Amino acid sequence: MILVPAQILGRDDYLSVIALLAYLMIALWLPLPETAQVLSSSFKSRISFILRYTLILTIATSTVLLPTLRNVLERFTTPIEADGFSPAYSTLSDSAMQTELGLAYLANGANPYEELYGDTPLRFYQWLDMENLGWHDPAYDYFVYLPANLLLSYPLYNLSAHLSLPYDQRIIFLLFYVILLFVLPQLAQKPIYKLAFVAAVALNPLLTDAVVLGMNDVVVFLALTLAILFLNRQKWGWSFLSIGVACALKQYAWFIAPFYLLYIWQTSQPDKRLTRMVMAVGVIGGVMAVTAVPFIIWNPQAFYTDVLAFPAGRAELLYPIRGFTIGRLLRGGNHSDLCFTIPFSTTTSGYRASCYGGPPDVPVQPQPRGDGRGSRAVYFLYWFPLAFLPSQLRWGSNSPGYNRRTSRLA
Repeated sequence: MILVPAQILGRDDYLSVIALLAYLMIALWLPLPETAQVLSSSFKSRISFILRYTLILTIATSTVLLPTLRNVLERFTTPIEADGFSPAYSTLSDSAMQTELGLAYLANGANPYEELYGDTPLRFYQWLDMENLGWHDPAYDYFVYLPANLLLSYPLYNLSAHLSLPYDQRIIFLLFYVILLFVLPQLAQKPIYKLAFVAAVALNPLLTDAVVLGMNDVVVFLALTLAILFLNRQKWGWSFLSIGVACALKQYAWFIAPFYLLYIWQTSQPDKRLTRMVMAVGVIGGVMAVTAVPFIIWNPQAFYTDVLAFPAGRAELLYPIRGFTIGRLLRGGNHSDLCFTIPFSTTTSGYRASCYGGPPDVPVQPQPRGDGRGSRAVYFLYWFPLAFLPSQLRWGSNSPGYNRRTSRLA
């Protein structure tokens, strides 16, 4: 619950304040037992667990669900100007907007990996720290997300189009966030750890802000969580399928898969290791192939450039290291001067990370970054629960880019 103040800081979120105070009082008056067996046999303990879990869900509703739904409703009710601009775009991430545009291209029979996005509403997305740098957003040229993201959202997008209803990608991510709230407690055995998992993950601003803005990381996180859950319950097929879905959704899951397979090898009986490994690799590769091969056949060069070359730094246009996600951690939580200064430089010269993918070895004077100690402390509090809790749990039952044709959405 130490993450709750980070959610309410700078917001008039009185519901979260009330829920937090109520949680603290219940924690003092109605302590939880150490084991699930005692919890199930004690009415008082069950009431304490249900009340605490309900309060955590209340805070999640106040800090994530209601703001997201409010932003979606605002977008649905805000008129779109003649040039395609809407003020409601300010609460929508460029990744959600580009996914919606990719779905529209796909529905019109166009290849999302081949088309350009510079003449779509994506051009209204503002990089405030890049406005004086002649910035050209690489998202105008590359669709970096794997096909499973489109295939996952297409049924609801198609249904909305047939019913003449508005569509917002955040609804999909919000749905998976809600599912995550109920999956997380299943990872632990002790009641207090069940609640700790929900609070440490579902209330973590690194995830909640992403959901409110419409970033797809929550879907991958849910798939990885399910893979671990099924693995602990020895439901191998479902676990392999879940990790396969995660790998089909986003590239960073590929770096998790080898460690997952190593765990499968080490924990399997010697006579079942080879069979289980072949099955795991087959399912993971099968899921990725089923979702990706049609788009690879459609235009292999476009798929390679967008999905592989661009994130690997081999495309014509690249993003700089900026103050988001891992880049934010590298900066120690400092939000100032997001583009140019490498935070590890403390001498009279630094290194410039080019905004256009150029070589990062041009010496420049270091930019002032401020103290940053407070923000570093807050980010430590964000990550401490995720790093510390797993060690305390017993989960088990004991080439450059090519020229494309210019296109525009109908």
